[in-house]
Amino acid sequence: MLVTIDTTTAYSNDTIINLLNQIVANTVEHKDSYYYLSFNEVITLLLAILSVAIAIYQFNKQMRKNREEQKVANKKNWFLSVIVLPQIEDVNAFYKKIIEDVLSDMLILQPGNSGNIILLSEKQAERKEQINAFFDHLQSLVRSFDISLSRRIADEVEKLEDEVTTMLGDFYFNIDNPTRHEIRRRLLLSKKNVISLLYQKTQDDD
Repeated sequence: MLVTIDTTTAYSNDTIINLLNQIVANTVEHKDSYYYLSFNEVITLLLAILSVAIAIYQFNKQMRKNREEQKVANKKNWFLSVIVLPQIEDVNAFYKKIIEDVLSDMLILQPGNSGNIILLSEKQAERKEQINAFFDHLQSLVRSFDISLSRRIADEVEKLEDEVTTMLGDFYFNIDNPTRHEIRRRLLLSKKNVISLLYQKTQDDD
């Protein structure tokens, strides 16, 4: 019996198998190439990641700086609105009063009269107490904001005390006889220094 082989069918099966093998090979090759990165691509990716990290760092750094600047600005605004501005009227009133009191003291004191030496000491003590009573309150407010500024104001307070006591002493011992204008000028110079210190702090860069 003669057996007939269908070569067409065999050829078709081989063709299909070859095609399947090719598809599998292409799929594997495509899959491998999907996960494969060249050296240049790795470097590019790392640089991109580094750039993003630097950008995030710079952003956070700028945000922290902005918050600190805003914090300082808020603190200065608080100092200006709560301490400086409300106290300016009191400072003006204080210096007006102490000028009047020093002029009044000079009318009472008689230069060269030995009987008034005790009165001179009393007047000097009164003025020092008057000065300290006012600035104790102001310095307590300033100290809550800036201790160094409070110390600088304390220096001005000492200068004012020396100015007033020296002025009265020189008048009594007939060393100097300042005019009203000169007395005002010398004491208002102290006021100018105090107010300048207060306003300067609101302009200082921390």
